[in-house]
Amino acid sequence: MKKIILVLILISSNALFAQQEDDNQSVELPEFVITGVQSIDIPIQKKKRPKLVSTLSNSFFNPVYPSDSFLITDFSTPQHEKVNLFQKSKNNKGLLKLGAGLNYLPTGEFYINAGSDHVLFTTNLYGSNIVDFVDYADYNESGAKLGLDFFVSSKSSFLPGLNVSIDGLYFRNDYNFYGSSTDPTYARETQKGIATISLSNSFNKVFKYKFDFTGRLFELKDIGLKENFLNGKTFLEFNFDKFGIKANGEYKLQTLNNFKNEDFTNSYFNGNGGIFIKPSNGFLVFLGASYSKQDSNDYFSPNASFIARLGKGASLTGSYTPHADFTTFYDMLQQNRYFVVGDFQNVFSKHRDNISASFIFQYEKYYEINIGFKHTIIEDYFYFEDATNPGLLEVKVSDEVKRIQAFLNLLFHLGPYGEFYSNTNFDLTRDIFEYFLPYHPKISTNLIYAYQMQNGFSFKTKFSLAMETYTDLLNTIEMENYFNLGMSLGYAFTERLTLTADFENLLFRTNFIYNLYEDKPFDALLGIEYRW
Repeated sequence: MKKIILVLILISSNALFAQQEDDNQSVELPEFVITGVQSIDIPIQKKKRPKLVSTLSNSFFNPVYPSDSFLITDFSTPQHEKVNLFQKSKNNKGLLKLGAGLNYLPTGEFYINAGSDHVLFTTNLYGSNIVDFVDYADYNESGAKLGLDFFVSSKSSFLPGLNVSIDGLYFRNDYNFYGSSTDPTYARETQKGIATISLSNSFNKVFKYKFDFTGRLFELKDIGLKENFLNGKTFLEFNFDKFGIKANGEYKLQTLNNFKNEDFTNSYFNGNGGIFIKPSNGFLVFLGASYSKQDSNDYFSPNASFIARLGKGASLTGSYTPHADFTTFYDMLQQNRYFVVGDFQNVFSKHRDNISASFIFQYEKYYEINIGFKHTIIEDYFYFEDATNPGLLEVKVSDEVKRIQAFLNLLFHLGPYGEFYSNTNFDLTRDIFEYFLPYHPKISTNLIYAYQMQNGFSFKTKFSLAMETYTDLLNTIEMENYFNLGMSLGYAFTERLTLTADFENLLFRTNFIYNLYEDKPFDALLGIEYRW
């Protein structure tokens, strides 16, 4: 698969196009470089942590916006589905993207989709290669996706509204620990395969359900470590006139082979549920409980949440939702690909005193303001630090962490003047000795503006910053503030063919994503997109 994908890209590398990565192929950066994704939520159950992405990733072009509507039984902070700022007016069955730049040589993606009223098939091949912008910083990745969705008509006499999804994914990458002070040439190669089947139905207003089953095979090829993972999720909801019942369940099974020359198996279960009461159309209260268990560790807590509509376009949410998290070895690598294998196979964390609130105000589809905060105390919170060997980040676990967060999101649909989105986060994450945890910036901001002209030209720009970030637990080393400005230009020659030019690090700064790991310098990419 690796050779086939790279050969296809190399053959077409004389055509140029601007890099727009898929979520599963993004260059993973620390939390402070997350683009366009709100980092605070008010969950009843744990939400997947946002994927870490590079400046010109899929999240650059498709930011996640706060939502203009939300299910009253979901007490997370509202969010839009991912949208394209400049979607084509016609549906496309295929898309080919090819490009190259100062640091990307080459990069490409190929999409095909086909469907009918009840079936949708999608496939995606992708690959990219980043050359050395500093010694041994080259990075290579490729992958493939397949998806099949089957929809049952809402008018069917059998299971009306049912949606069945089957998805498969293969991904591999290789890179060096170029920030290591001892061996920057050390090479890591990973590969993973994921298969998922999902059944869901939200057509019936009285009874809604969803079942997900996932299998994952993951391997660190450089040390022969394998993690096999099975995950099953279920969601049930009953809605009546003035009240309802909802329940969630999840089971995880982790099997590690050759983890420090031994094999291990770990299991995890989480369940939560309760009753929600709707005394009026504008107010809802949820009362319930959650229970989690991982081997001999368990955690039980009551939950309570509410949503209140304060008037036209205004809503207030609040929750008290203590819960537990189960983080696998694979999850840690997704957050930081430069961490070294240590003693932790997984981490079971308890989020106590988890209190959240948010206020949302929106005016039709023109603008939205979303502000909120979160306070929690977490037992066994994991983080990364290279205290022993500079450039080799180890997983550390703090017995107790106090975390206070606040956010402000702004979204403006300016009509003919484009769209603007901003996301600002404040984060104070400290241990019991009042030290700030490494790689948790106190302030982070993302600003995105996009504008499309009538003559076929399009323009997008994004600015990211992160301030006051420590690299060690004793807070003796503070990173330079992170500033990154990116820009994307496009010109549509026809409805099918578009020429693009993308630029990263227009401020020509020397930014670091981790201690000793320098981010890419100024980069310029030219490319084409062809649709049919």
